[in-house]
Amino acid sequence: MKFLIISPLLIFGAAAGAGCEKDTSSIPSQSCDNERILASYQNKEAIVTRTQPDTYCLIVDSLDISKGSFLLDNYLVPSTPLPVQYQVEGLRVLLTGRKKSCYGLTTFPTLRSSFGYKLEIDDIRPSTTGK
Repeated sequence: MKFLIISPLLIFGAAAGAGCEKDTSSIPSQSCDNERILASYQNKEAIVTRTQPDTYCLIVDSLDISKGSFLLDNYLVPSTPLPVQYQVEGLRVLLTGRKKSCYGLTTFPTLRSSFGYKLEIDDIRPSTTGK
């Protein structure tokens, strides 16, 4: 009998909260406490990629860029969204910034695990090599 009383309350609670909060079940969560700098970039060539509908990342690794295949460890997730003019899949850019130890900040919609290092960008501009 308790199940019948509790069940409607749970359903009502779930329905009431559904419209109030953003669904975060697919958004990886990561604590970035005690993070450190893993690498610094000065005018490093990178390629823009999109991992989720509203998440644009950068891939840095000259060898991977030339081959067209990328290791998950080379995905960098900007700490602030890329400016709109750089939110173009495949765009080559020059990056100045820092790769931080905070990991697991993005995923692909079809992938159940997280990847991507935090990136603090100081400067980003189009590469002269184009797209």
